[in-house]
Amino acid sequence: MDTTKITLVTVGHPPPEFDKSKFSTWNSTVFSIVGEVENFSLNSQSDEANWGFSDENLEAALPQSFSGDFLIAIVNVPLQKNWYSRRLKKNRVVITAHEITEILQFFNIPFENFIYRLLYAYTLHFKRNGNYIPLANEKSSRHTHDETRGCLFDMNGIKTDIHLSCDNPIICPECVEELKKDRVSTDIISKVQTEIKKIKRPLFYRLLSFVKKRPIISLTISICTALVVGIIGSYIASYLFEITKNEVTKYEQGSSIPKDFFKKEKARDNKNEMQSNNVWLTKRRVGETPREKKNRIIAYSYSLDLVRGLELECPSFTSKSVWNEDISGFKEIQYGVYFTVGCIDNKNQKNGPYISLYKEGEIIQEGEYRNGKLSGIMKTYSKEGKLINSYNNSN
Repeated sequence: MDTTKITLVTVGHPPPEFDKSKFSTWNSTVFSIVGEVENFSLNSQSDEANWGFSDENLEAALPQSFSGDFLIAIVNVPLQKNWYSRRLKKNRVVITAHEITEILQFFNIPFENFIYRLLYAYTLHFKRNGNYIPLANEKSSRHTHDETRGCLFDMNGIKTDIHLSCDNPIICPECVEELKKDRVSTDIISKVQTEIKKIKRPLFYRLLSFVKKRPIISLTISICTALVVGIIGSYIASYLFEITKNEVTKYEQGSSIPKDFFKKEKARDNKNEMQSNNVWLTKRRVGETPREKKNRIIAYSYSLDLVRGLELECPSFTSKSVWNEDISGFKEIQYGVYFTVGCIDNKNQKNGPYISLYKEGEIIQEGEYRNGKLSGIMKTYSKEGKLINSYNNSN
């Protein structure tokens, strides 16, 4: 099947809504735009009522020769009889944006949809007349119908009806039969019917129209979408939490503490607190194995943010730190075993208040040490925060 070649030009000041780049990306097996979309000046004045331009006036302004099988010229002035399209001599057609752009904008339809519709309509018109565009006054030249059906061949005597054939247009059954009678092949008709389905409003306005027509269905879809997004978000959050929680396991499986561990912590803590914590971390306890020391460092790293948030007032000669006598490795912390935050003096001796917490941050026990020994009231709480025991260590 030979593709019909069309020369597309603008005459006079192009309509602001016209974007010629759109037509170079339009794929069709029925027609092709030949060359660039050129612009020609319109030097004549209107010679019809209501500032209209007659056919004779525009024929003189349009190019006389062109490389396509026929030419379509786009103008932005009123045409003879205030039509939106006129067929001229020598296989030339003129179409106007006058009043059309305002109508299409009201219905959120791009101006290029109007051009696409006429490109297909005039291609079929060219084929059915033996590769010729007849004038309006020639015999058997009319192939439009006055009734508006959303068809390529709607007359659109009432211009505001034009939006119906610029958004998902069709070829109505009557026109299909007329095209077949005029010896237009069924292959061409079928291809045009397929390609004109691409002539539609932008997605946003199609969705907006769907919501207006079907509010209940739209509301149901919105609720289901919100639930699905919420479930997906929950799974992602859980996944990220598991990655964070299991980060320590990588260390326990034999990898070393990162070289920049203390460097990062130093950037986050003030100098005095960091120096004290480094002593606590790097000093090996009596009887402590290398693995236990590593677990203690890992536990400290994991619980550091909770430690900073505690309102624990240590004496001036001590510093806030994490104890690990209450735990036996970080793996148990993962499953709920508590750790203790308390005060350590410069002799590495417990001195001052302490608080024991679960991993999630609930307080399980609080009390006080003096010179390494429990002193005063020691309170124990349930995980729900209820006091379950109070013991005086001074007795």
